[in-house]
Amino acid sequence: MNFQFSNSGGRSKKTPGVFGKMGISLFLSVFLALGLFFFYMLGLEVISRASVFSWEKTQCHIQSSSIGQQSGDKQHVLRVKYSYEYKGVRYESDRFSMDDPEYDKYSKASQAIAPYEQGSTTDCYVNPKSPSEAVLSRGGLWIALFLLIPLIFIAVGGGGIYAVWTTSNDTAKSRYAKRATSRSASSNSWVGVIFGGVFFLVGLGLFYPFFVLPLMNLSDSQSWTPTDCTVISSSVKSHHSDDGTTYSVEIFYRYEVNGTTYKSDRYEFFGGSSSGYDSKKKVVRDHPPGKTFTCYVNPEAPSEAVINRGFSWSFLLGLIPLIFMVLGLAVMFLFGKTQKSTALPTHAREASTSFSFAEPLELKPTSSRMGKLLGITFAALFWNGIVSVFLYHVWESWSSGSPEWFL
Repeated sequence: MNFQFSNSGGRSKKTPGVFGKMGISLFLSVFLALGLFFFYMLGLEVISRASVFSWEKTQCHIQSSSIGQQSGDKQHVLRVKYSYEYKGVRYESDRFSMDDPEYDKYSKASQAIAPYEQGSTTDCYVNPKSPSEAVLSRGGLWIALFLLIPLIFIAVGGGGIYAVWTTSNDTAKSRYAKRATSRSASSNSWVGVIFGGVFFLVGLGLFYPFFVLPLMNLSDSQSWTPTDCTVISSSVKSHHSDDGTTYSVEIFYRYEVNGTTYKSDRYEFFGGSSSGYDSKKKVVRDHPPGKTFTCYVNPEAPSEAVINRGFSWSFLLGLIPLIFMVLGLAVMFLFGKTQKSTALPTHAREASTSFSFAEPLELKPTSSRMGKLLGITFAALFWNGIVSVFLYHVWESWSSGSPEWFL
């Protein structure tokens, strides 16, 4: 028995012509070009960082160690000078790592430099091909996870262009069209599952440092030692963005542990900023320069201290990454369900279509072409608008010579 489909007027659905395909390909080529460009740039950075893991470990002597500030910038930098010997030749270096990190908080820089006290001996890593090049820290390869983002653009752009130019009327009319459509739907489902998985992993990766880690530090700090601290300076710091201005408490203080003076600027474990200027101003007003107050110091790592070790509502901001996780799980569930529905046996699909009708069956689309175009345009503008903010900051940091990846 035969099964016939026809649309109104008996016209068959045609694939786009050459000019139509060229227009669609031009649109998709933007996604492909952006994906390839940022994949290349990120790939170079990943390769550069990975190469350090092949460098040889050797003993280094720390000659000097301090925390400084970039000229005209409030970012804190590590200034460590050390010497080492490689194959009987003595060298000196002041490079901390491949990216020479900058820190917006003094407390973060203090924790990073704590293992490299002046006069101490530690491990460093020497480039065997160029022994004058060495680093104290090899860093991590977490940046490789961000390669997934440009891969999405490459898949959308490249896959879309391939699909446009490999689809023909003859193929659509062939007796294997249903099988090809099923395979295509299954492939698209897997793309959706992967896309949702990326969202979930990004949310999970942000949830740990922004909520779990501060909560763990808050719990550990309950056993920290109360210590007298003296305020060096205090102010309310403003953070400006397109969405408005947020504020954070900036209190720089010093304290002594076993005769050694330490400095810190950590007020609480949640390091972000939020609205509400008056509440921050009150905290600063209660901590004027020169005032002595009680802070809490980690007895196992005296360079770590905090003023407020209680829970605050600002911790709830760390739950925002849960939105990415829930969205990712929802996308994975929906596309995974679609993938299962298309995984019917071939004979079952053929049997389900082996009916005949006295009159041609008319299948109408659930939405018009204009509706689809508007929907795709809205989705593209929404997604590109979000991504463009991050791409702009990445490009700006690369132009200034200080690339930033974790935004």
